[in-house]
Order: sequence, then C-alpha cells, then structure tokens
Amino acid sequence: MTQTLNKPFDPVNFKYAFPGVELIRDNYAQANQDLFVLSMLDGRRNGTWLEIGCGWPLHISNTALLEFDFDWGGVSIDTYQGVLNEWAGTRNNPTTHANALSVDFLKLFEDHNIIKTDIDYLSLDCDPASQTYDILLRIPFDHYRFAVITFEHDHDHQVQQEAQTYMSQYGYKLVVRNISDQGIANPYEDWYVHPDLVDPAKIAQHLADDDIPKDYIKYFYQNTP
Repeated sequence: MTQTLNKPFDPVNFKYAFPGVELIRDNYAQANQDLFVLSMLDGRRNGTWLEIGCGWPLHISNTALLEFDFDWGGVSIDTYQGVLNEWAGTRNNPTTHANALSVDFLKLFEDHNIIKTDIDYLSLDCDPASQTYDILLRIPFDHYRFAVITFEHDHDHQVQQEAQTYMSQYGYKLVVRNISDQGIANPYEDWYVHPDLVDPAKIAQHLADDDIPKDYIKYFYQNTP
C-alpha cells in the first residue's frame, strides 16, 4: 500500500513567501525541501529536477508538490522497484529503476529529452550517506548546473564536510546547514544553491549556514513555540 505523508500548509506564518504560495494546501517533503526549492526560485513553474533516491510517490517526497501544484517534471531514480511501482496512477512523472552509482547521467538526460544545461533542482537522498557522496562525485557538474541542491548527509560529519568542499569547487554556496525534522536532534541534510542561478536577495533571506542544528518548522514558520 502506498504510504502518504501530506502536511497541512500554513501560509499565514510561512516566512518565505513566493508567487503561488497562497494556493498550496498540503506539502509532502520530510523537512520542507519542496518549499525551500520553490521559495529560492520564487515559485518557479515548469521547472526540472534530477531526483536520486526518489522513494515513494507521496510519502516524504521532495518533488510531489512541485509536480502537482507547479507543473514541474524531471528524472526520478531509485533502486527499489517496489516503491517505483507505486508511482503509477499517483504521479505523472516517469521513474527510472537504476543504481545511480552506475548511471550515465548524460545519456539519462538525453533519453528524457532534457537538453538544457541549467537544471532547477538536484535532490540527493540515498543510504548510507557515504553512498550519497559517491553519487555526488558522479554528477556531471562540468555539463550541468543546478540552481538548488539538497544533500542528505545523515549527520555523518566526514561526508558533510567532503561534500561541502567538493561542491564549493563548482561554485555552489551552502545556504542551510544541518536541517532536522526532529527538533534539533539528528540534523541530516544541507541545502545549497548556485549563486549564478538564484537571486542574491533570496540567498541572503534564507541563509542559515552555521553548524547549529535547525528545526525545520522553526526555520520555515514564524510564531512557533
């Protein structure tokens, strides 16, 4: 049975407004990665993603809201055929059953008729964190730029630091460090942008790059206890 986790959205107390935010009723991502992407890109419509470790079609999905309410699409990869089977009838976006450690990403984009080289969103969410880092090293950053990247490090400090060093070599800026969906316990993800593809004012507005764990609810919403 398909798992679902849709969270009622509170537009009144949301800190980072963007065009179309008033139409959202629910979102799905575990720590509001979907809302971060939309806010950084000012509610962009018809965007494109590369989603590695896509998982279920709705449950803790980083891209369901993007597809349903903002007409995005892209390449979604996972190694587990069982969860990919659940996308049929729930999501319109196609999935790819593949191991990202062996995928030819240039050919994958060609097969999906994606010819632009500036991609809106890269989601990296695999287990363990060392594998996510190994996949990061295989992304063809010499061919593609990604406006927003969410990178799951699962509180592995070595992976977290190595990823930051690696992405800085390609010009990416760490905007949010150590986001957590468990209060300030178990911070598990860092969020990056490419400064050439995101409004500097948006970067400044969202910046929270110190080492302190961030409760995602307090990060996104005003008047939280």
